[in-house]
Amino acid sequence: MWTAELHVDGGDPHDRLKLLKLDPALYDTEIAMPKDKGKKALSARDMAKESGYSAAINAGYFDENYMPLGYFRTKTRKVNGYIGTPIIYSGMIVFKNGSAAIIHRDSFNPEEWDEAFQAGPRLIAESKPTCGLEKTIDYSKKSRRAGLGFDSRGFIIAAVTAGGTTASWKQMTDTLLNSRHIGIKSFINLDGGTSAQIYAQSGRKTEIDERAAAVPAAIGFRKKNH
Repeated sequence: MWTAELHVDGGDPHDRLKLLKLDPALYDTEIAMPKDKGKKALSARDMAKESGYSAAINAGYFDENYMPLGYFRTKTRKVNGYIGTPIIYSGMIVFKNGSAAIIHRDSFNPEEWDEAFQAGPRLIAESKPTCGLEKTIDYSKKSRRAGLGFDSRGFIIAAVTAGGTTASWKQMTDTLLNSRHIGIKSFINLDGGTSAQIYAQSGRKTEIDERAAAVPAAIGFRKKNH
């Protein structure tokens, strides 16, 4: 587990992006839902503590009734079978045998994966910014942000704006691509605003604790038993 903070490109002096890097050889990745604990919503911190995760980050979009927007399927049930077509739903985060990947929704075949949910937009693919986002509101609008990606070695990169600071999609993209030591290859936007949060603990030490409102789903990272 590795953490870092980056200044947000083009942001105010206090605007920062907090990163968590995880080796997929050491951590399994899965969807976490409070419903499995008999609750409607929990913070990423509480989900991590209740499920024994080393880390967790909020997942995709949801409505006022805590129902996921866009396709959403866990190992045990299909919560939403509709695949949304707007540009903000351009990506799928898919899971198989404890590993995760980001693919375009057009490449998604439900039969190939154990779990999956729709999110987006994909901000970075093959180490390049995604084209066609320039006319969307959030391309230049600043808000609290969260996202998930992978570096060139396949390590997981989870990111959130730190301490309540903000960034636009463009700033998130530029910050990650311009930090060459990160080596970002792919990155997808997750739900932001009051949902943007991440929690990580290594041993007894809390590495990151960016708190926000309770959410109905998160991505959990569990230390493998070798």
